[in-house]
Amino acid sequence: MLAEKVGDLQQAAQKLSDVVRLYPRDDKALDTLASVFANPQWTGADGPERAVGLYSQIARRRHEAGDVDNAVAALRKALTAMPGHPEASALMERVLTHANRLADLDRFLRERVATAHSDQEKIEVLFKRAQLARTSLNDIAEAMRIYQEIVAIEPAGGTASQELATLYLERQDFGKLAELRERQLEKATDPEFRLKLQRELASLYRDRLGDREQAAVYLHAILQTYPSDPKRCTPMPNISASVVPGANWWTCWNSRSTTRDRLAPQHPSCFLVWKRWRLLPRPSWATSIAP
Repeated sequence: MLAEKVGDLQQAAQKLSDVVRLYPRDDKALDTLASVFANPQWTGADGPERAVGLYSQIARRRHEAGDVDNAVAALRKALTAMPGHPEASALMERVLTHANRLADLDRFLRERVATAHSDQEKIEVLFKRAQLARTSLNDIAEAMRIYQEIVAIEPAGGTASQELATLYLERQDFGKLAELRERQLEKATDPEFRLKLQRELASLYRDRLGDREQAAVYLHAILQTYPSDPKRCTPMPNISASVVPGANWWTCWNSRSTTRDRLAPQHPSCFLVWKRWRLLPRPSWATSIAP
């Protein structure tokens, strides 16, 4: 290396900079200069950033010339100098995408996930992987697995939950959809969002999974939360009327009550909600998908 010959990195950088000014398209000179800036013994704080800039310059030039392998090699050096550098990472994605090297792109995104500095960065890269799997790679199973990974770290009701729910509905996998909603319910703190999840879960268990007792559990939870505000439950799907016929509905959520008439005087608002539920339609998703 030139730096070893001259014994000083700064002096080597100066000599190489002179060469680059004379031969600006000499990639070998640019690469050598970049390696000087990337050297851990470089004393300037801007060394790694300058190295990334030079390696990226080489990569763009190689990419324009159709030399994908050397473009990728230059970007690998850039990302070694500064792992996770946003511009170099974006350029790597563009190079691999344009070259249709989708398997290499997926591997690169996996590496970025593993080295992400925050949950937000990890989520952003995982979404790219999910989109790649879902579209270009046509691997829906892998896309679902990635969405599940995002759901574990994103806030309740996030985008990945919505995408995953859509895929479960398309596949009519209502058991997985119920599991997803239950995980969201465990994390949710907003009362309105919890109510929405409880309504959907009750509808899923009643209309799609045939588990009337579990549907009743979620209805009971709603009644416990809003015992004197039946308007909260007016958007409920038509679940309770068929969870258990007639008076057995009340027995399902209060084992000491054997008839609706015995319970109604004690809980008049609950009885009103029960009557309203009987007249309400099922949700659109429950009627638009064949059983």
